[in-house]
Amino acid sequence: MILRVLSLVALLLGLAPAALAHAQLRAATPVAGAVLAAAPAEVRLQFNEPVAALTFRWVSPDGRLSEPAVAVQGDTVRVIPPPDAARGTHLLSWRVTSADGHPVGGTHLFSVGAPSATADATAAETAGARLAAFARIILFAGLALGIGAAAFAALVAPPARSVRRLATAGAIAVAPAAMALTGAEGLDRLGAPPSRLADAAVWAEAAQAPASLSALLWTLAAALAAVALVRPRATLGLAALGLGALGFAASGHAASVSPRWLTGALVATHAAALLVWLGALTPLAAALARDRSGAAPVVRRFAAVAAPMLALLALSGAALVWTQLRAPADLLSTGYGQLLALKLALVAGMLGLAALNRFVLAPRLTGGAAAPMRLRRSILVEIGLGLAVLCCAAAFRLTPPPRALEAGPAPVAIHLHGRLAMADLAVSPARVGLNTVVATVLDADFAPLTPLSVTVGFAPQDGALEAVRVEAVRGDDGVWRAEAVLPLPGAWSVIVDVLVSDFDRERLGGDFFVAP
Repeated sequence: MILRVLSLVALLLGLAPAALAHAQLRAATPVAGAVLAAAPAEVRLQFNEPVAALTFRWVSPDGRLSEPAVAVQGDTVRVIPPPDAARGTHLLSWRVTSADGHPVGGTHLFSVGAPSATADATAAETAGARLAAFARIILFAGLALGIGAAAFAALVAPPARSVRRLATAGAIAVAPAAMALTGAEGLDRLGAPPSRLADAAVWAEAAQAPASLSALLWTLAAALAAVALVRPRATLGLAALGLGALGFAASGHAASVSPRWLTGALVATHAAALLVWLGALTPLAAALARDRSGAAPVVRRFAAVAAPMLALLALSGAALVWTQLRAPADLLSTGYGQLLALKLALVAGMLGLAALNRFVLAPRLTGGAAAPMRLRRSILVEIGLGLAVLCCAAAFRLTPPPRALEAGPAPVAIHLHGRLAMADLAVSPARVGLNTVVATVLDADFAPLTPLSVTVGFAPQDGALEAVRVEAVRGDDGVWRAEAVLPLPGAWSVIVDVLVSDFDRERLGGDFFVAP
């Protein structure tokens, strides 16, 4: 029967849509913080993959809010400023979505003529993502309870009547939770507050999210599970398990990694194995409480099913972890990795309890009246850990995996020495796109120096472009910082003009390489 389940999942995976990774902003023109002589004809945002526009808001220096014209061409978004772009600081709030359906947003700030006080009118942080994560917790618990019990009935034994009632209630709860998830996805994609949940535009946007397909599949799977629990049919229970597993493969971080067919199959296999494992715990605990003497055969039959399921869970989980992390250090250095580490620790605890139950407590079931209760208590602890695992799985919605974060080359360090001054530069990430320049300026004797101004210029050594020149800004720590867009890879020259005094200027030059 296990092979039938996996075959069904593999067949249905062909229906799942293709998806890519999280979008990340790579470059912007004009650069963030730039001071321009005149308003630009357009603002250009370039991402690491094709995107679709969601919401764009323009905040003028006087605080006026408008919605600019937006044009999307592949990975580039062109934003047309308002026709009356005034002198002062302008702020563009943007929100786009990548092919995996997860929205990303940010703000872009620049000034015309001279900087001014920034209007306090940035887009409010949406609660949609948090609402979606909360809806997923309820939804996942309902799936584990409803589909898991239906799979238990198909693969092991019919659960007790009380368990069937509880599992049916869990399956029924999936539908409203799926509806809440869909609405929350719409809010998140638009960056809208919860008060707009009844807005038709929110639901129209939600219908385009990959999570809406997952919600539909989970609702259908829960309906099949409810029918299978009321009118026991093994085929219905297995079909519910297959559809539920496919729902996990239809959207999300892990299922969006190429090759899509492989990662989708891994996610579906992982989800099916987890649903069978978690879903069996409540029927087992009820069997041990109801009929202590007759529970041993049920425990043995479940052990025969659990062994291959746990093997599939471990193998598919290990493969998915490998697709999400760039290096083992990501487990501790990123938010996603820390959440994954917590989930792995919880699963390890569950596996430890499962081993204790299988090899220590289960063989003692016929050895005394206290043995079934000890096994039941261990299973109840396992249920608690399982709920925590589901919470972690839902929380993955709130943070991108490390693979979605572009790991650029290490910053380039450049030492420039002149007659009156010297500078230590760090150019990061030293690749095509927006770069940050950090400069520490000293005099020729390595003593601290506070020049009147520092200007940094970049020029490709093949002369393909004119030099890019930016004024550096001195921070409270005495370090000068600037940002510049380097549009081409290859060999570049950097020129630093240090105005030492009203009468003395030092020009420092050096070379470095810009990665693609």
